[in-house]
Amino acid sequence: MSSSPALREAVALRPLRPLFHVAREHGIDADAALAAVGIAAELLEQPDARADGARVREALLTVSRQAGDAPLGLFAARHIQEGDFGLLSFLITSAESLRDAAQLAQGFYALLDPSAELRLEEDGRTARAVLAARTRPVVLPIVAEYTLAAAVELTRKATGHDLRADEVRFVHRRDRHRAAFEELFRAPVRFCAERDEVLFARIFLDMRMPKADPALRQTFLEYAQRLLAETESSAAS
Repeated sequence: MSSSPALREAVALRPLRPLFHVAREHGIDADAALAAVGIAAELLEQPDARADGARVREALLTVSRQAGDAPLGLFAARHIQEGDFGLLSFLITSAESLRDAAQLAQGFYALLDPSAELRLEEDGRTARAVLAARTRPVVLPIVAEYTLAAAVELTRKATGHDLRADEVRFVHRRDRHRAAFEELFRAPVRFCAERDEVLFARIFLDMRMPKADPALRQTFLEYAQRLLAETESSAAS
């Protein structure tokens, strides 16, 4: 498969590398799950590689079925390396404040996965990072766990602070491993909720990012805008 396909709902593969890596560690043949849908495992190592979202979803479903009740998405978030989220990582790091970083993540999340959205909501003293499906009925549990855990881990690394949520909520049921979830998020975790979301103190959003760089931010922003326009144009054709 081409590393830059003009496909409808093309999903970035590099951010999923930790997820498939952890699957292998748990004895799951992740490479076979990818190959079964026509995706070469080597593409996970390429920064700009993309693949059809439906195929990626099928591979993730296969991995989830083999994982059983193991929260692979949660474990994978601990293995994230700098650069796994590509341009979005650099945008967030160069942002002026955590609010700016969150708004950039919201605006350009489609570069990672156009079938979902990562949305920032502010209400009184509480802010929410909400993961919601756009073009499919639901977000896969393995994706919801990985995305929210990764968002928290990346935020801690980018700010240099051990920020803690007020509560984390997931739509799906997870009967075991609650302690592992609460250890990573350092907050109460609720399942069978109405939305996949992280609730935290709104005042955190005013925190200045330690590596804020207006010039770099502008450069990355212009590049991200071009990429997003190209991606939307390819999806529409």
